[in-house]
Amino acid sequence: MGIGLVGLLIVFILAIAYLWGNEISTPLSVKEIMPANKTHQDGRVLSLKVKGNYYLDDFLNEGGVNNDRELIDFSTRKITNGLLKLSIQQAKIACSSYTAQSENAETCFARNYDMKETHIALVETHPKNDYASISTVDLSFWA
Repeated sequence: MGIGLVGLLIVFILAIAYLWGNEISTPLSVKEIMPANKTHQDGRVLSLKVKGNYYLDDFLNEGGVNNDRELIDFSTRKITNGLLKLSIQQAKIACSSYTAQSENAETCFARNYDMKETHIALVETHPKNDYASISTVDLSFWA
């Protein structure tokens, strides 16, 4: 009976690693680049590497989103493989953002972080056969 239980546990661990290996690896990659500085009201600066797919093609094929709630729902559905229902609250913030197109027809996106002591992360992605990027993410509600 002990061997059967160990075997079942191994199968369970392998299934979790197969389903969520990338999602588990991503938060494990978090490193602090700069600590918070209360004197200047600067938040922490972290870095992380997103492992695996970040579902940009799925996002675009589904038509994108119209608001933060739809983005939260899309992200949690993809991260959990639709197997878990997560309840993530939508933040009540109103930072400005804009897009522009360069003379070379490249699209640029910018957003300000106008809240005091905003924690941010530099996020690096290198998905196979997809668009690699480096971006900043507001973590003031997470970090």
